[in-house]
Amino acid sequence: MYLLNTALVLKRLSRPAWIGLPRARGWLLLLLSCSAVLRAENRILSENANTGTDEWRLTDPITPGWPLGDSSKTPEIEGYASATSVTVGDSIRFFVDVREPDLNSTYLLQIFRLGWYGGMGGRQMTWISDDEPVNQLLLSSVKQTIPSPDPANGLLECHWTESYVLEIPANWVSGIYVAKLTAVPAGKQSYIIFVVREDFRSSDFLYQASVTTWQAYNPWGGRSLYTYPFQALAVSFDRPYAATSYPFSSVNATFSRRDLAYSAGAGEFFNQIGANPGPAWEYNMVRWLEKNGWDVTYSTSVDTHERGLLSQGKRIKGFLSVGHDEYWSEEMRGNVEDGRDAGVDLGIFSSNTCYWRIHFAPDSRSFTCSKSAPGLVDLWRRGAGNPEISMLGVQYVYNSVDLDLQMPDPLPDHFAYDYTGLTGGETIPGLLGYEIDGEWDKYPNGNDKTRPVPMPGTVTLASTRFQATPVNGGTAFSTFYMAASGASVFAGGSMQWNWGLDDYNARVLPKKRSRHSAKIEQLTFNILRSFQDDSLRTQPITFQGVDGQIQGDWEGAYGAGGSCLFLDAEPTISTDFPGRVSLDGAEVRVYDTDSQDPRALGRLGGGAAGVASAAVADTSFKIHLSLSGTNRSLVTLYCVDWEGRGTRQRISLIDPGDPSHPLDVRELTLPTNGVYLSWKISGQKTFEIRREDEIPGSRPTVSGLFIGGAGRALFYAADAGGATSGTKGDWIAKNGKRAYGVDGFNLINYRAQYPPYAAVFPANNATNTFVTASTEPRALRAVDASGKPTGGRFVGAWNSSNPFTIDVDFADARAHQLGFYFVDWDGCGNPFPPRMERVDALDPHTGEVLDTRFLPQEGSDFCQGTYLIWNIRGRVRFRFSPENASKAIVSAIFFDPDPAPVLSLELLGKPALSALNGGIALKWSAIPGRRYQIQSISSVFPLPVWTDIGEPVVAQRRTEEYTHSASDPADSSFYRVLLLP
Repeated sequence: MYLLNTALVLKRLSRPAWIGLPRARGWLLLLLSCSAVLRAENRILSENANTGTDEWRLTDPITPGWPLGDSSKTPEIEGYASATSVTVGDSIRFFVDVREPDLNSTYLLQIFRLGWYGGMGGRQMTWISDDEPVNQLLLSSVKQTIPSPDPANGLLECHWTESYVLEIPANWVSGIYVAKLTAVPAGKQSYIIFVVREDFRSSDFLYQASVTTWQAYNPWGGRSLYTYPFQALAVSFDRPYAATSYPFSSVNATFSRRDLAYSAGAGEFFNQIGANPGPAWEYNMVRWLEKNGWDVTYSTSVDTHERGLLSQGKRIKGFLSVGHDEYWSEEMRGNVEDGRDAGVDLGIFSSNTCYWRIHFAPDSRSFTCSKSAPGLVDLWRRGAGNPEISMLGVQYVYNSVDLDLQMPDPLPDHFAYDYTGLTGGETIPGLLGYEIDGEWDKYPNGNDKTRPVPMPGTVTLASTRFQATPVNGGTAFSTFYMAASGASVFAGGSMQWNWGLDDYNARVLPKKRSRHSAKIEQLTFNILRSFQDDSLRTQPITFQGVDGQIQGDWEGAYGAGGSCLFLDAEPTISTDFPGRVSLDGAEVRVYDTDSQDPRALGRLGGGAAGVASAAVADTSFKIHLSLSGTNRSLVTLYCVDWEGRGTRQRISLIDPGDPSHPLDVRELTLPTNGVYLSWKISGQKTFEIRREDEIPGSRPTVSGLFIGGAGRALFYAADAGGATSGTKGDWIAKNGKRAYGVDGFNLINYRAQYPPYAAVFPANNATNTFVTASTEPRALRAVDASGKPTGGRFVGAWNSSNPFTIDVDFADARAHQLGFYFVDWDGCGNPFPPRMERVDALDPHTGEVLDTRFLPQEGSDFCQGTYLIWNIRGRVRFRFSPENASKAIVSAIFFDPDPAPVLSLELLGKPALSALNGGIALKWSAIPGRRYQIQSISSVFPLPVWTDIGEPVVAQRRTEEYTHSASDPADSSFYRVLLLP
């Protein structure tokens, strides 16, 4: 095992001061020489505050494959760039081939930067063309010549006519960019992918796109460094990246995984392009980095070869290798090791890293790699005699697997585990693969002749057994070590580690389920936070993301748990606000009280017009927040640069008990479109908002504070059927009394009667009616147009082999009970495996998981019919995911179960805090002679603890009423009336 220097391992690795001294001296020298550069603004947060779009996606990707000659008609449109990256202010050239220009005389060119952008994933860019700002161009199509491979080494280079020269504006932010090509009028699409660098802006992290590995696997033109379809000794960047779905077994092979063609032209950024194409890993990491606002700039492996990590005028704290980073030149490795030895931390969120040694041509546009035996001269651990473990802490051992990542037992005492909740021996589903790093049980083993020797002090953070054959197995590792310079080196040992950070491509993952793990997010956060500064203490993740999409429509996205608007001298808070809020050192400036500006916040209770206002100060102010309860809540600030001054402000989240160590600090240039910034916090906290620029008249600004996201979902109960128990299909009795759906229902693909306060939005599902005249008790009772039972039963469902969603939007600001009905018809005594299904309740805007339930685990074998019921408020997205080969299904939706009488509430008099001169009047539909219990609660979140009000009431009439006096009726914002047995 990778567990050396036991004395060091057993001591908590909190990075003692003496270890950091060599590195601290190095950074002191850098501060003296280029302090102005090191204070450069983190532009990632400001960039992601811009309005995003999903228009960057390919909706009609090209036909997979590549042109087999000039007479070919497919792929319809492709291209490549003159460089893998370009710095701001320079230019990059595009070369585009349209196979049938007579049919598609033009093509559309659009440029997008990829990131988070409120979950939209990209932003459409504007640039200058012919002295005019443009965000797209219609260009003339040209059919280019398809080259033949070099007969000596198989090198295949395109020498196409230049199609367009893009001048990179100085204000573009470093990142991963795609040029989206659309043939007109046919509409077929593909990408040209490239990186924009910022060579003179220092950043905490430098992200390396692994383009050398993308190119090694690229079979465009019939040549790659593998035998699919034919092996070459050299490959070139002067050619497009083939569409992912080609199986590579032979030129005439049948195409497979056409669902992956949406990545055409983007290398391995979205999907693999190897022999077994599937979803890749880099975009998941980019989304996560940018959602969390990490200070990152971008480069490619060609830049690592040419420039290294410590280029003049630019300094970084950590280098990130992500996904599939297999092919390294001598210069790449030397430059990365030089960076490590100068104190730069290495975050290896990849596997099979630095396995093959490559040799670049002088112009860096092509490279060779010798893979032939004997000697395998270009294996780093063999012919080069320099095993990769001496740099990474791990090295490649095996492929291809798709396994759960396992923690060692016991856990080492290491800061990486802080606040993760991980326990010894715990497994994290689906995060180990497809190529893994570690060691075999026995050596020699195939090409591996000797057991790898870890660096001194290496700590094993994850240790997972794998079996290659019945008699040949080993152990995969995730590791951490400190170099002599004080630099830290973390290696995840798995490409799939990044699926734990973001679930963008879950729909095409094996088993089609999300691999997202909050525990792996926290562990990764701990590692990167230590890269930022050795002295930073670990803490729970607080910052949840930046969103520039919603503008003033907060009630559809935030504030389900309460709201605070800065409209007057005192904060205006909603009655359900779970605590107190106050301003310190701010004035409230009202710009417009009857605004049609989309950025203006809507007043409580709605209305066509909004209010443009904000808490402001000349230099700084504070917002003191006190939240009731101990659970962490989503807290969001809304900021708008109403005056258009380009205000740059710093927001510090402070625990009043330790004000000298902010929990989180965010700095951004406020966009004029408005931006929401969210944190997860509890108790008493302070936001300090400070001006960071010298612009005359610039003022730090906050317009609103919101608790919760779009909605909240609290699991209430499962009504699980058994052989002789449970509701089954009898949601409504023969006499019309409803156990479920008192307010409304949707019997899928049969009949729906939605209540006026609810809207339902299904997506990505099929709808089927299987049986229309059933006597089976699990089948749902049918009803007529008036909602009365007909005596018949039916079987229908929304279903899909892929995850699908149903958004439910409650517009009346009340909490309701929402129920879904599920039946596993296929697995009940049939020759089919029992169905397994996962149900996630999500905040539809932030993606936060509010609750997760598994079927059949919820108390039933799933064959007798199961109702799952939640207390819902606001808008919530339910995601239904198959957990095995069966489809995910939903058979019905019900709004509010019985007993849930129709209830109205009216305040009586003016509430007072100390006198019983206020109260409430309740009215409900009742059954004369039956007993009802009135209960109240201040909030249904996080746990529903209802309190009885008085003794049970015996109904005397069909509409019963009850008056209750209270010292402060606002203390109880929810009431219910229960029908007692």
